[in-house]
Amino acid sequence: MLVSGALFGFFTSCLLALIATPLARRAGVAMGWRDRPDGAHKGHLAARPYAGGLAVVTAVTISISIFYFAFSNYAPALQTLLLAIAPGALLVASVGLLDDLRGCRPIEKLAVQGVALLLFQTSAYALGIAAGLTAISTGMLVLVVVLLNAWMLGLTNSMNLIDGMDGLASGLAATSALALCALGLILTDAPIALLAAVLAGASLGFRRSNRRPARIYLGDGGSLFLGFGLAATGVAAWLHQPGLAQALALILIMWVPLVDTGTTILRRLLSGVALFQADRDHLHHRLLARGGTNRSVGRHLIGLNLLAALCGLAVHAGVNPWAMLGLTLVASAGVLRAALPLRVTFLVENRRMGRSGDDGRSGTQERAA
Repeated sequence: MLVSGALFGFFTSCLLALIATPLARRAGVAMGWRDRPDGAHKGHLAARPYAGGLAVVTAVTISISIFYFAFSNYAPALQTLLLAIAPGALLVASVGLLDDLRGCRPIEKLAVQGVALLLFQTSAYALGIAAGLTAISTGMLVLVVVLLNAWMLGLTNSMNLIDGMDGLASGLAATSALALCALGLILTDAPIALLAAVLAGASLGFRRSNRRPARIYLGDGGSLFLGFGLAATGVAAWLHQPGLAQALALILIMWVPLVDTGTTILRRLLSGVALFQADRDHLHHRLLARGGTNRSVGRHLIGLNLLAALCGLAVHAGVNPWAMLGLTLVASAGVLRAALPLRVTFLVENRRMGRSGDDGRSGTQERAA
């Protein structure tokens, strides 16, 4: 029954997104709601409507409403989770849509996200979702709350930051949401499985129009909504069964967006660049700059995210967490190495050539070229 419910939610949301996306595109064109190339950090050549958030939010909202009445036996538990997540998710989607329309300062978006976090935390505590935290000591509870806030803010914005290439953010959101759905099924937690399935379906349905050449973009409204939804659903899953291994499992499930955000923040801090300054130096930008195509880069990053998500599910099932983390790091090494700046790759290869003599010369010359 639970599996059939998740499948129903997934396919309903996917179908609704397939229907809503062209309508949102037409609305965006009619309103002049377009993302225009600027010759700087925006790589597309023609203006595209970025009303994708309308399509995704509509698909998720309607499909959950249909499920609520079609599977009434899950309604009470689903209502509890929705009351905790929906206000914050709709709030960040609203500020994202407003930013798409007229532009908002980063501090304004962060302030709204802070309010959304407060709404989620207050609701989760009041509705008993966070009941498991009451057994934790005060000092440890403060640390847990700080880390959960960092997780929520980080993942919410990571989906926005990585939304710089056709089909990438929607593909990553779909793989992570499918893994969260599987996690909900493992935990036999119907609301988590359903909500994740609906997010996955909406992401995949939207992606059909978002693949290269994209006809519509997610915009901040869509990316922030998906990021917050995934982050909050992940927190709810962790609260169902808290622990360090379970936390690592969630990190692996959201691997590529989190790695991209982490490396972006580190790079900007080290280079003295403002944290909120847009650039073309994300993982996908670097891979494209090194000769990758949109299709190959997308496949590699989405494939890596899927592999990491499977490792996360394995950790949650009891497989050695260090082994799964190691496997993910090894799988990531090739992608990350290819994303290194050319000068860094050249220096690394040059040092290897110095140690190994003439044996590595031709390889070094090929890579440096």
